[in-house]
Amino acid sequence: AAGMYSISEGVSFSTAFWWALTTVSTVGYGDVSPTTLWGRIAAVLLMVVGVSIIGLLTSTITTYFQPTNPHEVTKKEIAKLHAENRRLHQELMEIKQLLKDQQHHDTK
Repeated sequence: AAGMYSISEGVSFSTAFWWALTTVSTVGYGDVSPTTLWGRIAAVLLMVVGVSIIGLLTSTITTYFQPTNPHEVTKKEIAKLHAENRRLHQELMEIKQLLKDQQHHDTK
């Protein structure tokens, strides 16, 4: 886009690159802007491609930090809860048995 802008607008490549960088980053200072048809076409292409690249970059970063499969995390959590539930159930049964034994011992 910078090359197309440089040629169509008749500006240096460094100025065109500056324009492309501010446009794709959505800063758009307005100090350099297209005035010709081909310059505006370059701007539209850069905007569409720039937004796509920013979206792709954002989703790639998000995917990197997100677990591979959120359902696997849920399955692991459920398995942990089931194990804890079984352990607590066993403890309650032991307490119940102790109380029964205590009552039986007290009645003798």
